[in-house]
Amino acid sequence: MKNIALFITICIALYSCNNHSKVKSSFNFIGKWELTGHGIMDGIIVKIEYNKEKKLIGKVCQLNDNKLVNMFLDSNSVFISSIERRSQFQFILKEKKIGSELFDLYGLDTRSVFQAQFRDKDTIVLSKDQSNTNINGSLTKLIRIKE
Repeated sequence: MKNIALFITICIALYSCNNHSKVKSSFNFIGKWELTGHGIMDGIIVKIEYNKEKKLIGKVCQLNDNKLVNMFLDSNSVFISSIERRSQFQFILKEKKIGSELFDLYGLDTRSVFQAQFRDKDTIVLSKDQSNTNINGSLTKLIRIKE
């Protein structure tokens, strides 16, 4: 009886340590995404793909109607400069700031850094708070556009 209880305990421990279902592949990023909850950048459509160096980047496919966005961003310009894995299910997403050329002239930071986490296969939640492990309350999201 002792051996059976020990065997069941070991099986439960091994089964609960399997995090394979939580691991997110960077391939899940590939596709077209609409930015929501991000102020003047709401509605921008970005296509995320691998560049020549096999790194994920996001290029603008469609701009929104904001005149500042239209002044500083062009279609096909790089908007997401990199996406890097932070853990099994969290990523760091670096976004080019609107007017980054102007910020660069004054020696200011030209990128915004977000923690990215998949809520589901069609929603990526973004948060500026790098220490928060549960970012699902954030309003800034990338929503996959079905093609």
